[in-house]
Amino acid sequence: MKKKLLIIPLLLTVAGIGLLVKKNGLHFWREKTFKEAWLEKKAVAEGEDEENPQKRAEMQAARWQYEYDILKDPKTGKIPKNAYSDEMKQALSIPMSGSIQNGVVSLGVNTPTSNAYLKAGPNNIGGRTRAFVLDKRFNGTSNQVIIAGCVSGGIMRSADGGATWSLVTPSAQIHSLTTLAQDPRAGKEDTWYAGSGEALGNSAGASGAFFFGNGIFKSTDNGLSWTALSSTQSTLETFTSAFDIIHKIVVHPVTGDVYVACQNSIQRSQNGGATWASVKGSLGGTTVTGNTDVVIKADGSKIYVAFHLKNTTDRGVWESATGDAASWIAIAGNAAETPAGFKQNTGSSNWGRIILALAPSNNNILYVLYENGNSLGATTAEADLFKVETLGGIPQWTNLSAFVPAGSGSNGGVNLQGGYNMVLAVKPDDPNMVFLGGTNLYRSPNGFTSTTTTTTIGGYSTKNSQPIQRKHMPIMMEVFK
Repeated sequence: MKKKLLIIPLLLTVAGIGLLVKKNGLHFWREKTFKEAWLEKKAVAEGEDEENPQKRAEMQAARWQYEYDILKDPKTGKIPKNAYSDEMKQALSIPMSGSIQNGVVSLGVNTPTSNAYLKAGPNNIGGRTRAFVLDKRFNGTSNQVIIAGCVSGGIMRSADGGATWSLVTPSAQIHSLTTLAQDPRAGKEDTWYAGSGEALGNSAGASGAFFFGNGIFKSTDNGLSWTALSSTQSTLETFTSAFDIIHKIVVHPVTGDVYVACQNSIQRSQNGGATWASVKGSLGGTTVTGNTDVVIKADGSKIYVAFHLKNTTDRGVWESATGDAASWIAIAGNAAETPAGFKQNTGSSNWGRIILALAPSNNNILYVLYENGNSLGATTAEADLFKVETLGGIPQWTNLSAFVPAGSGSNGGVNLQGGYNMVLAVKPDDPNMVFLGGTNLYRSPNGFTSTTTTTTIGGYSTKNSQPIQRKHMPIMMEVFK
């Protein structure tokens, strides 16, 4: 009888071990890791049939494990008790800055608010500023407003000519800014628009990493405060809207219509951003081949837009007198050799970004710069340049590509880094003073009709006329008033 009673608990023990093996495998005797416990808890809470990828759960658990590992004591394997309060005590024990009297530093005692810090640097890095605009009424005295935008830093405003700056992006919104536009109409200059999202990469991330934006922000008090236009916002984590990546914004100088060069399309609002319609192109392409651009004549008589040369439908430069959807006429790059020498990208590579610049003092002159697919060398540049001047209603095209700076090594040259950094600008009072750049910035007083007067004024080249610029990353922009 005694032996039978001993057999019963033995059988129960074996059965229990069998259940543990079935549930945990042969590792049931060791303590579960943080990751295993988290995954098991997740499976119990959500159910084994939950449509949540296992890989995603594992990555989340691994992240938590990593954060735990960097906080734990390497000896005990546990996070020390009172770690946060001990950290605060140590911070408060650091002497705060004091006054210097007779060569002796007088140190004070810290309180939670008295420990002031000074910036230690680095202070020689320009950062990723993509837009920099002076108020059209800027006069250096009563109006010194400048608004600038950073790809991963938001909208900055200065009211004293750049001496001090304030972050004005709404705190609850994404801090990304790639383009700025001010309403040029008299009495409407307090209205601004800011676009977000960068397609071709951001130096704060991995190589080629792009930044999704979240639409357009609008200010009606000269940049002091900004409101997100709900008509342009979408889900942050997915690419579902043309406004997720914005290349350029321009306000029509007569009608006030807002034109936005979005990813692979041109969008227009005729009611201050309340609603939008695509007037050219449609959402599509990639972050590399979806680049667009838009410029408008000062009298509003002509609108020009440009699409990447990899876009098989809308590639090239187009013009319209009204901006309506069915009004666009192709003037360059949409058909082969139109105008003569203007390339098309029909191959497998992704070159072909186009940017435009009207001469402010003569809007009959338009310059067109595009990535040509070449590799920079001693005799080859990575960009082609064309000029079209309308005389008597007839456009006259000139191919200036032979005079775009080439070179290698210390000679620099126009290196576009895959279209990542391109700039084209014309001096406001001189249609022949043209600025062109990639990793180096060049100035030509004769519109790049020769190379004899072209000057390197910034960038990587060691032959710059301004040596202080040699170490700066010249992701260029137009900064004319």
